Amino acid sequence: DEIADDVNMVNDATAEMIALFDSVDYDVTKLATDAEAIAKFQELTANTEFNDAASRLDAWGVEECGFES
Repeated sequence: DEIADDVNMVNDATAEMIALFDSVDYDVTKLATDAEAIAKFQELTANTEFNDAASRLDAWGVEECGFES
């Protein structure tokens, strides 16, 4: 329960990123020339909620599982 919200946030954002890359056939050059795709990519990578959740999950993994960060 303590990390469920963070796991869901990271999962949802990852699914959106996968869908974005799928929409351009995983071709970064297509992504770079599609204004809508660029905007979505920037939105996803600048999402502070996602970045904060990912940082908390990283810290949790280090603390609880002994993962290296």
